[in-house]
Amino acid sequence: SHIRDGYSLIDKSADLSGFKESISKVENEVEIYTKLVDSLATDISAAILVREKMASYAKVYMDNCYEYLRNQQEQLTEEKEYSKISERSYKVSEASGIIDLGNWTRMAVWKTLALRDPKYLDEALANFEVVNKKVAKLKPLTRREVTMKQLEGILRAGEDYRRGMVELRDRVQSVSANVQKADEVASKVLEVAQEAAKFGMTQSDGVALDTTN
Repeated sequence: SHIRDGYSLIDKSADLSGFKESISKVENEVEIYTKLVDSLATDISAAILVREKMASYAKVYMDNCYEYLRNQQEQLTEEKEYSKISERSYKVSEASGIIDLGNWTRMAVWKTLALRDPKYLDEALANFEVVNKKVAKLKPLTRREVTMKQLEGILRAGEDYRRGMVELRDRVQSVSANVQKADEVASKVLEVAQEAAKFGMTQSDGVALDTTN
């Protein structure tokens, strides 16, 4: 590497000994930068795995939502009594709301990944409390085992997705912080390298002059 070449040049000339400190500074900054890049790669790989798991949780959530909604809509067309129609309409409305909350939450995840800003995840995490409350209201009105299982499936998949969002948020925060640090270190590396190069040129010129005199 260029750093090793610099040390080799120093070893050959005692007059360049002052250059060793400058080379050492560059080496230290490069080491810090390398560690940051490795950390970034780890966080990005982990975030990709979390996102893949979240995609499967989202599918389970939505599948259960749409199955529950379809069941309620089908039965709504068969109801004759006003009280039954009213209750079934309420279930349809709540199920639609749960689907909307799921879609809004997924959009928040996409925005977070696109903008590397975890605030959208923080805002969307509150949606799960709303979903849980809606499901809690639907359970006492749900009498069929199949539809009860659908509601339970919504809760389980929602909780899995929520945990994934928390982990993804932590990874995004880490990536954002390390990107900023890496930019700062890269600038520092360039600055120190330029200073070292100038120092090296000055010292080598001095060596050359001493040699010719």
